[in-house]
Amino acid sequence: MYQQKEKNGIRCGICPRRCLIKDRGYGFCGGRVNEGGQIRPASFPSGAALDPIEKKPLYHFHPGSMVLSAGTEGCNFKCQFCQNWGISQKKGQMPKNAITPSMMAKEALRLKEKGNIGIAYTYNEPSISYEYVLETAEKNRENGLKNILVTNGYMERMPQKKLFRFIDAANIDIKSIDDGFYRQYCMSSLAPTLRYAEEAKKMAHIEITNLVIPGLNSSHEQISRLSLWIAENLGSDTPLHLSAYFPKYRMTIGPTPPEMIEELRETALENLQYVYCGNIKSSKGSDTICPECGNTAVSRFGGMISDLTKQGRCPSCGHDTGIISGE
Repeated sequence: MYQQKEKNGIRCGICPRRCLIKDRGYGFCGGRVNEGGQIRPASFPSGAALDPIEKKPLYHFHPGSMVLSAGTEGCNFKCQFCQNWGISQKKGQMPKNAITPSMMAKEALRLKEKGNIGIAYTYNEPSISYEYVLETAEKNRENGLKNILVTNGYMERMPQKKLFRFIDAANIDIKSIDDGFYRQYCMSSLAPTLRYAEEAKKMAHIEITNLVIPGLNSSHEQISRLSLWIAENLGSDTPLHLSAYFPKYRMTIGPTPPEMIEELRETALENLQYVYCGNIKSSKGSDTICPECGNTAVSRFGGMISDLTKQGRCPSCGHDTGIISGE
């Protein structure tokens, strides 16, 4: 699927790198391998965890629900600051206790009684396990459950379109609005991710995350341009999550101060209706505030979620918040 045989190997067509993978070789991502003249995912998940959907993060998609989260190994980015580098920068190997697509879908269905609404493909970059995610998502949809991607959005147009037939929501990580940042710190480029986000918006519920790294992508000017791009291309009602960075992998810059996240949130709110402070202790940027009347539509305090909306509308003024609530 999305591969072409050539003289010296097979050309992978899942992401814009289009790696030529030799027999028994791996792609740049470390998560796709050429075996017997076919490219396949190098590993399947060996485990999964039931998480609050807010951890993905998704704040406008079934608030307060749970989702079965699973990932593999490898990534088609090489971010120097990767917050999950222990698996994303590892070459995939098929575990002895691999969970097949059928097994994953059955487990998701079994956990429905515990509030599970579906499966989130997360932890590393799910697109490198394309065939696995596609098959699992299709089986999961047949069971009436949701499919969620947590992704860097670095995928070619055709495989994205086919996969999104089964995707209900996605959190897309836009690491910076500057292409130079992508090239210097991620060994990648910005344009494919922006195109992916625009296409995804047409097919599923979308939220955006930006990991704020002090001194690299943290200026008010950069956040203003990012939020303006989101407003103009995805809609001003698209949620943006500003997350704090911590020194990991090859990046030694100090952690993002909470007050920086809070200040940049105010900048982004000049262009967007919903901007959240991620992974920090803050009294600001956790609740969903109605942009029309200023009252709370969803309260998030101490891990407790109170969805006050009715069919996604503000309980005070009836404004459509775009929140997709549970059935």
